[in-house]
Amino acid sequence: MRSTAIISAFIVTSFSTNGQTPASDEILEKFKHIDSSLSRSNDILQSNILLNLYKQIKKGKNTAFTSEANKIYLAIENINTFIDNLKDTLTKYDSSGIQLDVAEKCIVQTAADSVLKNKLNSVYVACISLLPEEYQKLEIKKMFFASREFINAKNSESNYFIMAPTIGAITVLNSFKNNCKNIATYTLTEILSKSKK
Repeated sequence: MRSTAIISAFIVTSFSTNGQTPASDEILEKFKHIDSSLSRSNDILQSNILLNLYKQIKKGKNTAFTSEANKIYLAIENINTFIDNLKDTLTKYDSSGIQLDVAEKCIVQTAADSVLKNKLNSVYVACISLLPEEYQKLEIKKMFFASREFINAKNSESNYFIMAPTIGAITVLNSFKNNCKNIATYTLTEILSKSKK
């Protein structure tokens, strides 16, 4: 739930701020471990749970539920493609994952962070707008807390991609991806449940 905020705090407290000192091997290994775990989680959510829920809803006869599922699935596909492209770009410029300026140059200075915020917000709005009950909306807000912090950040000091090692930025991106899939899975589960009534 707060994994992105924790990762961000880890980035801030773990690295030199002079832009020249690469991350230590120990810290890089920790990021690689966290990133690997998030990547596995994202793969499982996408290939199994999320896709199966989507297919089950589409099998139903109710076009309203199918339309809702389509909105969510399209938003998820959109954010996944965007994040995967960002990660590919970061890796292209720093395959070692240790540079502290690559994420800032590739994401912040190109305004990709603004696009990312918009795409994250699209997933959030697609999910939360389809859930009528307050307890459902609260659950989405809790699951998406760290991503909402990033979306609502007004200044560069709250940006997770400034003075972050490349592997740290990739880990944050995977965390955002995971948050999106979690709220989409929750929302599709609720839609499927509603469709069976």
